[in-house]
Amino acid sequence: MRLNLNRRLRIIRRNLKRFLSRKISTRLIISYIGLGVLPLVLVSLILISLTRETLEVYIYEKHHEIALRASNQIQLFIREPLTIMKTAALTREATDMNSFSQRSLVNKIKEENTIFRKVLVLNDSGQVNATTMFGEESANITRMPELKAPFRKGMSGDVYFSEVSFIPSRTPILTLAEPIKRFDQAAGVLVAEIDLRSIWALLDSIPVGSEGFVFLLNKDGKVIAHRDKDKLIARKDYSGYDFYPDLLARRQLITRQDPEGERMILVYETVPELSWGVVVQQPYREAFALASQMQQRVLYLAALTILVAALLGVLGVKRLTRPLEQLVKGAREYGSGNLAHKIDLPTKDELAELAQEFNSMAGSLLKNQKKLQRMERLAALSRFASLVSHEIRNPLNAMNINMQILKKAIHRPDITPERKIKYLDVISSEITRINDMVTNFLTIARPPELQLARVNIHEVIAEVCCSRRPLRTPSMFASFSHWPRRPQPGCSTTIS
Repeated sequence: MRLNLNRRLRIIRRNLKRFLSRKISTRLIISYIGLGVLPLVLVSLILISLTRETLEVYIYEKHHEIALRASNQIQLFIREPLTIMKTAALTREATDMNSFSQRSLVNKIKEENTIFRKVLVLNDSGQVNATTMFGEESANITRMPELKAPFRKGMSGDVYFSEVSFIPSRTPILTLAEPIKRFDQAAGVLVAEIDLRSIWALLDSIPVGSEGFVFLLNKDGKVIAHRDKDKLIARKDYSGYDFYPDLLARRQLITRQDPEGERMILVYETVPELSWGVVVQQPYREAFALASQMQQRVLYLAALTILVAALLGVLGVKRLTRPLEQLVKGAREYGSGNLAHKIDLPTKDELAELAQEFNSMAGSLLKNQKKLQRMERLAALSRFASLVSHEIRNPLNAMNINMQILKKAIHRPDITPERKIKYLDVISSEITRINDMVTNFLTIARPPELQLARVNIHEVIAEVCCSRRPLRTPSMFASFSHWPRRPQPGCSTTIS
């Protein structure tokens, strides 16, 4: 498996190296895109990370501020009845332990403060001395066991806070107890039940986005106040969830799976005197919606910038390599023999100077080529002149000999006229031979201009294949129309 992976990596590396070394434009495009894209990608990643971290800190601070404000308001809400009860416990009506006076006191407290559901006074024996609830007069803690804990705590000289409980009308109540002291000794206990529905309204009125909310837990993790009243009535217990220990430890930012399966952000703050916990909960997707939008916009911007950088890189490389392509094309033209080709670059940079040097070099080569052709022609004419002078001597000697013979035989009657005419024919043929040599010499010395003409290719091929004698070279003729066309007898002139 590892050998196959190494072999594949080598193949990929080899193909990549071959691809990169194919053209300089490819390497330049990759270099430009890499130089333009890599810093942008790094900056985008850093920006996204910083944005998320900054937003996390901001969300935590915002939620913690909400939880702290709610905790302070709950604490003030609880302190108000405590202050009222503490003040009432110090009045003469309470300390005299007179039933009539205490009855007037508790009725006055309940009438002036709607937060109180019931107010009563217990004497030192645990009997109800005064109450605002009809039918509880002269009752004692044995008949009302819920008053045992407040009575004992109050008689010990401490303030009592009960757990939140629900009466049959599903109203949450909290029992408070304040000792009534006389001569620094507990002479009775002032007990009150307060209605906590105001806390419900308080927490429900706190905005946490569109889907977030605030709820209240007691020290055991049970719900005291919640937006979902079914969880409230059922006394939902959060102590078994994984996030509850983190909440008690006051972690700054906790993201866990909610019982409904959605990821939530939970921030916790305690109510010191009651050991309650105010929890601010908001869905993760809603809390980080702004971060997701910013991340998406950054990604879009990065993608757009990368596209623009790639486009500019391609255009820039094309603009840079186009003169190089023209130089390569010009070099190929020069290599094929077209020295009259000119490389024209509209720019005025170093590549334009190089193109001018190429043009100058081609011009110099063209001049030297013409000089060399002229010198070769002169050398050929010199060699041909010596050859012609040698070849002309033979016809001249033959003419001289035949003329001498003809001179001697012209007056001899024994020689027939046909024989004499034969000598004249030899002389004429030699003159024709000399004329052909002179014509060929002039043709080479002054080559005619090529005149292109439309011809039948079948006739030309038939003439080449079926001619009785070799064709003369084209340099001896002004055009293809001067070529001899003497097909052999029986040779077909049609080529299929």
